[in-house]
Amino acid sequence: MPRGITPYLTAINSIVPALLAGNCVILKHSAQTPLCAERLVEAFQAAGLPDGVFQYLHLSHQDTQSIIQSDRINHIAFTGSVQGGAQVEQAAAGHFIGVGLELGGKDPAYVREDADLDQAVETTIDGAFFNSGQSCCGIERIYVHHSQYDEFVRKAVALVKNLPAGTFR
Repeated sequence: MPRGITPYLTAINSIVPALLAGNCVILKHSAQTPLCAERLVEAFQAAGLPDGVFQYLHLSHQDTQSIIQSDRINHIAFTGSVQGGAQVEQAAAGHFIGVGLELGGKDPAYVREDADLDQAVETTIDGAFFNSGQSCCGIERIYVHHSQYDEFVRKAVALVKNLPAGTFR
């Protein structure tokens, strides 16, 4: 996966279903990736989406809070930090709107005693290194049944040592 694609994919997971359901969408992207919002809107406009159905706003946290509390928003889909999710939840409190929070976590994987070890190594290492580890659902720790542990570690280390530097999976 090319570098920088994650800010697009994270937003698409909320934008496309909302548009397909007939909703208008306002995207307030991270202040760290403002051009992603602009490019997404441009792409949808080029594809023929009617003007105004999908828009972006570049806002401060305080302005975002004001928009959430304005009674013009019917649903919020937020992907980000636990702290950011708490701020969104607090801003929406008492407004009786839908709020979906996908918060960064510590996504684990578990390798069972009866697992196909080669497949377990391949999929868990891919999950950990996908997009150079910059994925909100990337595997951050792996629990391995004690009977598989030594062999799993040996195979995982060998796989990681053979990953080419600069490769984006």
